[in-house]
Amino acid sequence: MTSKIETQFGWIITFPIVWLMTVYLKLKNRSLNTANDYARHQKEFFSITFLRNKSDKFHKVRKKVAEYALNGKNKKALDIATGHGFQAKALMDIGISDVFAIDIVPERIESCKKMDQNKGIKFQVMDAANLSYRDKFFDCSTVSAALHDMPTAVKRKAILEIVRVTQNTIVIFEPRTFKNPFIAFIYGIIGEILDESLNFKEYVKDDLSILFQDHNFDMIKDENVWYGILNIKVFRSKI
Repeated sequence: MTSKIETQFGWIITFPIVWLMTVYLKLKNRSLNTANDYARHQKEFFSITFLRNKSDKFHKVRKKVAEYALNGKNKKALDIATGHGFQAKALMDIGISDVFAIDIVPERIESCKKMDQNKGIKFQVMDAANLSYRDKFFDCSTVSAALHDMPTAVKRKAILEIVRVTQNTIVIFEPRTFKNPFIAFIYGIIGEILDESLNFKEYVKDDLSILFQDHNFDMIKDENVWYGILNIKVFRSKI
């Protein structure tokens, strides 16, 4: 049984080792920053057993993301790049009765399936840029700290897939983006040093809201969270 303290703050203890792994793998895989093989870096990084320590540094944000996804009525949800399944569980806890969760890393999905608290969630290994679900299959979808890992072409394809399978509400929880190029540069450099993503600097310069709006989803909420470092964007279908 994992204690509440370990779940919420265990990541602080492991951060130095995780950061060293981050630096090593980013140097090793720096040439993999393409649409075809970026997933190799993700699988190599997140398949490390040490990272599956059930600690969630974003625990205070999970309920807020889930509440936005619920929107008082949504009943079927997709959690993309679910990781340890924390956000998927928050969706179920908030009252969404039918929760699906996907991740590109098989070891993470297997770990989620073994956790008792995640019973009832439908976990599957799947690429966010190639979803197997039919159009408008879900009432709502959530993405937590995954889009910034993707090369721009993959990220945009994933967003189109999310829009395709979602009927009502999409909630994005990611690093902040900036229109000011100087701020984006500084924030991008810091993220490039601390985060496992090979594409952090490109992500923080990209305005995703335009792509959603072009596909009939209006941004209704834009909120900075987690000490102002990260951001929640909520999109709602215009149809």
